[in-house]
Amino acid sequence: MTLKHFSVFCTVYSYLSFTEAAAHLGMTQPAVSIAVKDMEEHYGTVFFVRTRRRLTVTADGQKMYRFACAALRAAQAAEEGFSAECQRSAVRIGSNVTSASSFFSKLVFRYIREHPAQQVYFCVNNSSVIESGICNRELDIGMSDLPARSDEVYAFPVTTEQMCLLCAPEFFGTIREPVTPERLITYPLLLSEAGSGSRECFDAALAGFGLRANALMESTNNTLLLSAARNGLGILVLPRNAARSQIKNGVLREIPVEGLNMEKRQYFILRKDTEPSDAALELIGKISALFPDSALARNFQKER
Repeated sequence: MTLKHFSVFCTVYSYLSFTEAAAHLGMTQPAVSIAVKDMEEHYGTVFFVRTRRRLTVTADGQKMYRFACAALRAAQAAEEGFSAECQRSAVRIGSNVTSASSFFSKLVFRYIREHPAQQVYFCVNNSSVIESGICNRELDIGMSDLPARSDEVYAFPVTTEQMCLLCAPEFFGTIREPVTPERLITYPLLLSEAGSGSRECFDAALAGFGLRANALMESTNNTLLLSAARNGLGILVLPRNAARSQIKNGVLREIPVEGLNMEKRQYFILRKDTEPSDAALELIGKISALFPDSALARNFQKER
């Protein structure tokens, strides 16, 4: 007997009608009748008494229903369990844009090359989206430039970076010095989107002076923001590492602002109630090797 037989039997039992069971299953009525007859012949008993109007379940039919339901539940549990195991075997990695650009994507790409058979999903988005993915179990591990907001998530500091203010050389000539936070917000600002660590770092720095930024442009794409700054559209707020080459080449100039300290941390995040997979642990080891003095490295060595 197959699971298909048990499924047909349980459906007939529920409807007490071959015709209605067939409609529910998308089968023909004769096919349903034959499946039940096959079972009765196989077990040497009768499960249903046929009358003109309805079916009546026999005592053996009652017993078979319990066993058939149990078999179907067990099959469903096996299916769900195996599917979940397959999902767990795939490592799902998230990263904020800054971490991905500066170091994390290189580690992930190296891991993929070293483990061609390993299923990997790599998502780059802003930090709020990455933490949400961790909380919803859509991601296993991630990098974020925001402290954890959820009690369900561990956030281990990995490294710090400086934010800076940049503009095109010709725009720099229009700026009155010294630049104070109060004067800064009178200029057109080119900012990362709300919810990103870069934006929250800048907003928090201004909030310390009781100020708030009004952006000329917001974007999730650093390349577009850098292009806008090179074209003289305003002052760009970005991690220094993201614009290092353009600062070095003189394409953009850095603007010092009195009293404005914008240091941003990068965090490694994962759920508290989930044991990291071997793949996740290997990636943790690679990050720890790159930043041996980080809180993540210390915790990783402790766990090992």
